[in-house]
Amino acid sequence: MRCLYLLCTTVSVEDGDEARRASTLLYPGESAELRDFLNAGLKRFYRATPNQAWLNCLSERELTPVTLKMRVEVPLNLLRVNDRAHG
Repeated sequence: MRCLYLLCTTVSVEDGDEARRASTLLYPGESAELRDFLNAGLKRFYRATPNQAWLNCLSERELTPVTLKMRVEVPLNLLRVNDRAHG
């Protein structure tokens, strides 16, 4: 099993159109009240922009008490963007 680890910068979504797209992705087939996520609302959507990414290069079975490195960095240009979320 592989795990993707991300170091990201996040910002709160303030734009209504972007909040609507986030709602559609997070709550498919449901109707979320966007005013709860914008302005004075108590909830928030956040946009994460990856700065660095890593994958495990060892399985848990391969780890030993002296293992120091079990991840390998993945170039960000190899990560796939979900076009539906950004287009």
